[in-house]
Amino acid sequence: SSALNILDPGAASPREAVCRDLEQLAKLTGALAAYKIQSTAIVPSDVPRETADRIRLFYALNGCAKPIVTGTFSDDGFEPMARMLELVRGGAAQLRDYPLAIFDCCATPPLKWSKLTVSVLVECARRGIPAEIIPVPLCGATAPVTLDGSLVQIAAENLSGIAIHQLVNPGAPVIWGGCPM
Repeated sequence: SSALNILDPGAASPREAVCRDLEQLAKLTGALAAYKIQSTAIVPSDVPRETADRIRLFYALNGCAKPIVTGTFSDDGFEPMARMLELVRGGAAQLRDYPLAIFDCCATPPLKWSKLTVSVLVECARRGIPAEIIPVPLCGATAPVTLDGSLVQIAAENLSGIAIHQLVNPGAPVIWGGCPM
């Protein structure tokens, strides 16, 4: 969900991703009927790193009308991103009633939550923006070596994230996820 490099057709080696790639991704996703949601899946190298999360959302909002799976990389990233979504929807109440984005919130295996991720979980709950909890345990390294053991860890990380989220705003939208590696 955060590719740094692009391999162009016919190229021998990858290159760093740039904003033009975000623009093309949004247009392509918008044109594909099978895709009902888009992602801010590329991190552009041609903008300051501290604003890349906002730039990714900007291109998604401008290039495609489909809902967005996104996330923030910085402590000050969520607020401007939420404001962008509110502006597109017409206000905070409209965004709460008709969510436009899902914010990915990844625990740091094993069973740890960063200050940034907790703050995003809290802000999503406060604003009614869906949060998607996505633990990404590495089997045999940051999680048990077996798939079933990693699934238990994913469940524990999801449950702890849901507890944080729901303590702020019971009933706020949250998605159970996971990606064992």
